[in-house]
Amino acid sequence: MEGNQFDSRLTRLEERSKVANRRLDDLEDKTKDITKFEMLVEMFKESNKEQKESNKELSNTMKEINTNLTGLNKEVGTLGNRVEKLEENESDSKLDLNKLFKNIFVAAVTGIVLWMIYESLGINK
Repeated sequence: MEGNQFDSRLTRLEERSKVANRRLDDLEDKTKDITKFEMLVEMFKESNKEQKESNKELSNTMKEINTNLTGLNKEVGTLGNRVEKLEENESDSKLDLNKLFKNIFVAAVTGIVLWMIYESLGINK
């Protein structure tokens, strides 16, 4: 009977060994997964750090753009005022044909009247 007990114990030990080996295999797989996860976390940390620096640079760039646009808006306002002044001056300096013909007519009439006075006084000799 001792042989049967020995066989029985050996069979149980082999079963326990198989179960332990399966558990070890599962643990090895989980350990590999944990190692991969750790690598991914490290990569994420590095990427996050780079992203923070990139965001800081982008923020500075956006601030500079905002400053430049603010200055540009002020310049556009100043330019608009200058254009308005030029337009006002242009409208003042436009040639008014009615006034021109009126002045020519007045000058011609005045010239004719002066010539007539000159002739009637006989000053030409």
